[in-house]
Amino acid sequence: MEPVKGLENALAIRKQVHDRKRFEEACQEVESIFLYQLIQTMRRSMVAEENKKSYGSGIYESIIDLNLSKELAKRGALGIKELLLKQLGKNLERASKESVEGADKRLRAHQTFLEE
Repeated sequence: MEPVKGLENALAIRKQVHDRKRFEEACQEVESIFLYQLIQTMRRSMVAEENKKSYGSGIYESIIDLNLSKELAKRGALGIKELLLKQLGKNLERASKESVEGADKRLRAHQTFLEE
C-alpha cells in the first residue's frame, strides 16, 4: 500500500507546482495589464502628435505598447508580480496544503475500504 501513498503525494505535489506556475503567470499578466494601461495613458497625454496620427499608426502603436508592457512585466519592472506573489501566495500555499491533506484522507479512506 505504500507505493500508492507515494503516488498520491507525488500527484499532489505535481498539482501544487502546476498551480504555483499558473499563479505566477497570472500575477505577471496583471503587471503587464497595468503597464499597458500606464503606457497608453502616457501616450494619450502627448497631445501634440495626436493630430498627425492615422488610424493604422494608432493600431501599430497599440501593438508596440502591448509587447512593451509584456516584456517589462517579464523583467519585473514595477515589482507588482512579486508583491502579488507575496501577498496572495500565502492563500495558495494554504490551499495546496489542504489539497495534500485531502489526498491523504482519501487515501486512508480507500485503504480502510480495501481492508474491510
